[in-house]
Amino acid sequence: MEQDTRRSGSFFKMMGEIANDHVVQFSQLGLVDIPEISKFVLSVWSEGYGPMGSPDLNEDYLHWVLGGPNKTKNLLFGGRINGELVAYQSFLYRTVYYSGKRFNAYLNTHLAVSTQIDLRARLECGFQMGEQHVLFDARSKYFDPNCDMVLAFFEAEKPLKYTGDRLLKKCFGITRFDCITFNQFMIVAKRIQNYVKQNRLEEDSNLVRGASKNDVGELTLLFNDIPEDLQFARMMTEGELAHHFFGNPNHLTSVVETQGKISAFINYYPMGVVRGGQLSSYVIVEFLFSKDRDLRFMAILLNEALKLAKDIGAKGVVLENATYLESDHCQEIGLMPTFRKMTMSLISKNHQIKYVGGFRSDIK
Repeated sequence: MEQDTRRSGSFFKMMGEIANDHVVQFSQLGLVDIPEISKFVLSVWSEGYGPMGSPDLNEDYLHWVLGGPNKTKNLLFGGRINGELVAYQSFLYRTVYYSGKRFNAYLNTHLAVSTQIDLRARLECGFQMGEQHVLFDARSKYFDPNCDMVLAFFEAEKPLKYTGDRLLKKCFGITRFDCITFNQFMIVAKRIQNYVKQNRLEEDSNLVRGASKNDVGELTLLFNDIPEDLQFARMMTEGELAHHFFGNPNHLTSVVETQGKISAFINYYPMGVVRGGQLSSYVIVEFLFSKDRDLRFMAILLNEALKLAKDIGAKGVVLENATYLESDHCQEIGLMPTFRKMTMSLISKNHQIKYVGGFRSDIK
């Protein structure tokens, strides 16, 4: 531990020496900078994602993601050279549940570094962005005393993650913990439709309706209802959920109502994906929840996402995070894992969290 402290100390000494001759100047950005952020991230991601395609992070989408009740808590950092944006990452405030306790967390996302700057500048971006990543560490100039942990989602096996891991270990003596690796899912339309037909769910179509802001209180209670086997979950206040579900007119929430109460819900929205300069549409399912994991309700709700995809001519429907759905159940109702795997990683104050099994969170 003493050796780690000396190494960390030498790093900060080095940073102090570099501080007098910074090539990249970092500062905190705000919602007013969204047009510039959108243009920059799209330009970098369109190169980095390659054949996978990159999400169309247009201005409306970023206003939704970065705005809302937590807009004063979300942290947006941009690095500039001669006034031009060359690096960016955001930390979105989240309240998370783990092992019966609530923690203040930040989701690290939208990381982008220009490929047009030289190696020295890119290394400097890495150092400074790494220091931002340890918001809970008092040695960081970006220290936030209220931060308990920082989590992030990475494409599995991507070099970017391992580079960041080495940086955090060498410079801060901190080991980032890989919690869980999971697949994204594509919805197979014919399987869903066959499941709906075989189980005569068309007769229950009157159970499904679009949600409204009048449902926020009930939806919040249901959203924050944590099953016993769910270890790690995002939690939302009514204001946060209202913004997340209804803060963008293109985003939709449908519910299943039984005996006058909401038993299940789905939150979904259209998103563009840029591949080779071409823009295609997909429907993204962000949250799919059934109180008793009732497959019938899940199938009915997924069918609503398929209807939207058909209406807008989308190429497919993607379940953005696998949450804690069991893979055999997923396949039964028409969810098929894609070859794209994601890893959820986190680092925390005092290293409280050592294992995460079932989880419900979000990816941005």
